[in-house]
Amino acid sequence: MAKTESEQTFTQLTVTGATTDLEYDTHYGAILHVKHDNGTGTPTVAANIAIECKSTKNAGAWKPLRTLSGSLVATQVDTWNIDIPVEYQEVRIDYTAPTGTTSHTLDGTLASIPTI
Repeated sequence: MAKTESEQTFTQLTVTGATTDLEYDTHYGAILHVKHDNGTGTPTVAANIAIECKSTKNAGAWKPLRTLSGSLVATQVDTWNIDIPVEYQEVRIDYTAPTGTTSHTLDGTLASIPTI
């Protein structure tokens, strides 16, 4: 049996804030790929990256799934792959940018399997 894969990308963040919400109703699994780049300079406070999900699209409160911490190393690039449980239908990232750096970025891509 062949499977298909669907991929959605978050809008890149360069300041503190939440990403766009990504919806995925019918799926057999999802993985969130997160990439944080410290940019230029040495962070004095690391980035905080909170993964949040909803079990119902456009309704209810965001539930914390996992919190990631950026590095305190200058120009460090960190990547994570986070499994998203099948009971969720919407995901976003709440980002607190590091202090002491410039040009820092947060990117994310959600890959899901909508059909098998």
